[in-house]
Amino acid sequence: MKKIVKVLVCLLVLLTLCGCGEEKYTGSAKGMHGTVEVTITVKDGKVTKCEATGAEETAELWAKVNAALPNAVVEKNSADVDAVAGATVSSKAFKEAAKAAFKAAGLE
Repeated sequence: MKKIVKVLVCLLVLLTLCGCGEEKYTGSAKGMHGTVEVTITVKDGKVTKCEATGAEETAELWAKVNAALPNAVVEKNSADVDAVAGATVSSKAFKEAAKAAFKAAGLE
Protein backbone atom coordinates (compact mmCIF):
# COMPACT_ATOMS: atom_id res chain seq x y z
CA MET A 1 0.00 0.00 0.00
CA LYS A 2 2.82 2.43 0.82
CA LYS A 3 4.44 1.71 -2.54
CA ILE A 4 1.23 2.56 -4.36
CA VAL A 5 0.92 5.84 -2.47
CA LYS A 6 4.56 6.70 -3.26
CA VAL A 7 4.05 5.92 -6.94
CA LEU A 8 0.90 8.05 -7.06
CA VAL A 9 2.66 10.96 -5.35
CA CYS A 10 5.55 10.69 -7.81
CA LEU A 11 3.14 10.70 -10.74
CA LEU A 12 1.36 13.74 -9.37
CA VAL A 13 4.64 15.61 -8.98
CA LEU A 14 5.71 14.59 -12.48
CA LEU A 15 2.44 15.79 -14.01
CA THR A 16 2.75 19.09 -12.18
CA LEU A 17 6.30 19.61 -13.43
CA CYS A 18 5.34 18.73 -17.00
CA GLY A 19 2.72 21.46 -17.19
CA CYS A 20 -0.19 19.03 -17.20
CA GLY A 21 -0.54 18.74 -20.93
CA GLU A 22 0.49 22.24 -21.97
CA GLU A 23 2.36 22.46 -25.25
CA LYS A 24 4.19 25.43 -26.81
CA TYR A 25 4.15 26.25 -30.51
CA THR A 26 6.10 28.98 -32.27
CA GLY A 27 5.60 30.73 -35.57
CA SER A 28 7.62 33.46 -37.24
CA ALA A 29 7.18 36.11 -39.91
CA LYS A 30 9.12 38.98 -41.46
CA GLY A 31 8.50 42.30 -39.75
CA MET A 32 9.57 45.79 -40.78
CA HIS A 33 13.19 45.34 -39.66
CA GLY A 34 13.58 41.67 -38.82
CA THR A 35 11.89 38.49 -37.70
CA VAL A 36 8.88 38.47 -35.39
CA GLU A 37 8.23 35.29 -33.39
CA VAL A 38 5.04 34.37 -31.58
CA THR A 39 4.84 31.47 -29.14
CA ILE A 40 1.49 30.19 -27.93
CA THR A 41 0.93 27.82 -25.03
CA VAL A 42 -1.98 25.45 -25.61
CA LYS A 43 -3.84 23.28 -23.12
CA ASP A 44 -6.89 21.24 -24.07
CA GLY A 45 -7.16 23.02 -27.42
CA LYS A 46 -7.22 26.49 -25.86
CA VAL A 47 -4.50 29.13 -25.90
CA THR A 48 -3.51 29.88 -22.32
CA LYS A 49 -0.54 32.16 -23.02
CA CYS A 50 0.90 34.12 -25.92
CA GLU A 51 4.36 35.67 -26.04
CA ALA A 52 6.01 37.60 -28.85
CA THR A 53 9.48 38.82 -29.69
CA GLY A 54 10.40 41.43 -32.25
CA ALA A 55 13.74 42.75 -31.08
CA GLU A 56 14.55 44.39 -34.40
CA GLU A 57 11.22 46.18 -34.77
CA THR A 58 10.91 49.87 -33.92
CA ALA A 59 10.85 49.81 -30.11
CA GLU A 60 8.03 52.30 -29.62
CA LEU A 61 5.74 50.62 -32.13
CA TRP A 62 6.63 47.10 -31.04
CA ALA A 63 5.79 48.01 -27.44
CA LYS A 64 2.25 48.91 -28.55
CA VAL A 65 1.88 45.68 -30.55
CA ASN A 66 3.28 43.54 -27.76
CA ALA A 67 1.04 45.21 -25.16
CA ALA A 68 -2.16 44.57 -27.11
CA LEU A 69 -2.00 41.60 -29.44
CA PRO A 70 -0.81 38.71 -27.22
CA ASN A 71 -3.68 39.38 -24.81
CA ALA A 72 -6.13 39.57 -27.71
CA VAL A 73 -4.92 36.19 -29.03
CA VAL A 74 -5.55 34.56 -25.65
CA GLU A 75 -8.95 36.22 -25.24
CA LYS A 76 -10.15 35.26 -28.75
CA ASN A 77 -8.29 31.94 -28.87
CA SER A 78 -7.46 33.04 -32.40
CA ALA A 79 -4.75 34.72 -34.46
CA ASP A 80 -7.44 36.80 -36.15
CA VAL A 81 -7.00 39.94 -34.05
CA ASP A 82 -7.19 43.63 -34.92
CA ALA A 83 -4.00 45.44 -35.90
CA VAL A 84 -2.57 48.20 -33.76
CA ALA A 85 -3.07 51.66 -35.32
CA GLY A 86 0.22 53.15 -36.46
CA ALA A 87 2.04 49.81 -36.30
CA THR A 88 0.58 48.15 -39.37
CA VAL A 89 3.66 46.23 -40.56
CA SER A 90 4.59 44.96 -37.08
CA SER A 91 0.95 44.03 -36.42
CA LYS A 92 0.78 42.14 -39.70
CA ALA A 93 4.00 40.28 -38.87
CA PHE A 94 2.66 39.42 -35.43
CA LYS A 95 -0.58 38.09 -36.92
CA GLU A 96 1.25 36.02 -39.55
CA ALA A 97 3.57 34.56 -36.90
CA ALA A 98 0.60 33.82 -34.65
CA LYS A 99 -1.20 32.08 -37.53
CA ALA A 100 1.90 29.94 -38.12
CA ALA A 101 1.95 29.02 -34.41
CA PHE A 102 -1.76 28.12 -34.55
CA LYS A 103 -1.12 25.99 -37.65
CA ALA A 104 1.74 24.20 -35.88
CA ALA A 105 -0.63 23.52 -32.98
CA GLY A 106 -3.31 22.20 -35.31
CA LEU A 107 -5.67 25.02 -34.35
CA GLU A 108 -6.26 26.56 -37.79
